[in-house]
Amino acid sequence: MIHKKNYLLLLLLSFVLILSSLAVPQIQVEAASVNYKVVNTNSLNLRTGAGVQYKIIAKLKKNTVVTQTSKKGKWFKVKVGSKTGYVSSSYLKKVVAQVSQPSTNKNIGKFYSVSVASLNIRSTSSATSTKLAVARFGDQFTIKAQAANGWYKVEYSPGKFGWISNNYGYTTVKKDNVYPAGTIFGPLSGRIITVDAGHGGSQAGAQYFGVKEKDLNLKAAKTLQKELVKNGAKVVMTRTTDQTLTLEKRVSISKAAKSDAFISVHHNVSNKKSEKGYLALYTKQSEKTFTNYLFKALHKPVGAVSDVPAEQYRYQNLFVLRESPIIGTLMEYGYMNLKNELNAINTNSYRQAMAVGISAGVANYFKKY
Repeated sequence: MIHKKNYLLLLLLSFVLILSSLAVPQIQVEAASVNYKVVNTNSLNLRTGAGVQYKIIAKLKKNTVVTQTSKKGKWFKVKVGSKTGYVSSSYLKKVVAQVSQPSTNKNIGKFYSVSVASLNIRSTSSATSTKLAVARFGDQFTIKAQAANGWYKVEYSPGKFGWISNNYGYTTVKKDNVYPAGTIFGPLSGRIITVDAGHGGSQAGAQYFGVKEKDLNLKAAKTLQKELVKNGAKVVMTRTTDQTLTLEKRVSISKAAKSDAFISVHHNVSNKKSEKGYLALYTKQSEKTFTNYLFKALHKPVGAVSDVPAEQYRYQNLFVLRESPIIGTLMEYGYMNLKNELNAINTNSYRQAMAVGISAGVANYFKKY
């Protein structure tokens, strides 16, 4: 039989133990460095502390690879680039590293020429490993080794080595020009751009002073095509003649071509006398920066040949942009209902100036993104 005093003492001790277990703070556990990638969200907040109440210091895009250094409950402390912070582990998936496995191969000592606009050079022969540098169209490397999965080890800078996929270039014995005859090496080499001449066929578009928009659009689109090609791009045209195309068909042509960008060419009309000049439109938020790059690049070449002003770049809900996963813009070259402006925009010099500006804007955008 338990003495009453001892019973009370045991009861008090049990109560203290329960309270102490509840009061144990969440502790940070150091962990071996492990790589994870962002999944299940297009934007994951990187915070200063382990909780949603802490300040956001960066937003990580889907598939971004981070290195976990420790954890605090369901929050991981991670490093990404030069930044260190906390993210919810619910949106991370462990990356299984693939160790590069060099093997004796007849390609060692040969040359590899990159045939796409940009290709990442990584620390191992895996697309999830750390990115070390970016190779561009026309870059050539001597193959130092080859992994079991086919990737090549190359020297991308004096004394610096990395791994590059062997699926996006030419492997040759000699360091010659291996690119097809007529290949142009320029700022848009390796890029595929779809140019869409608005309206066409039974769809005339706007008509003023005896001029049909569909005809202006096609002339402008062909001039733009030539300028983009001159800068190295492969250009896919939605139409090259006076034909009728549905909006769905224009989108499908761009998607089938696996385009890097889509540019639809139009000419404008308005009942407001205050509206004049060229205009650039975007629909998806991802297109806003792209459209701004093109719009800003037009000022100098257009200003050199005409008095047509820059109106603005802005949002508009457009089918050919909304229904396509590809970044794009719709360019309004000017207002047809204004006689003086129509006279200016319906000239070869104006069309060429617009083409030069648009092409430069596309090149500037892809230099950074």
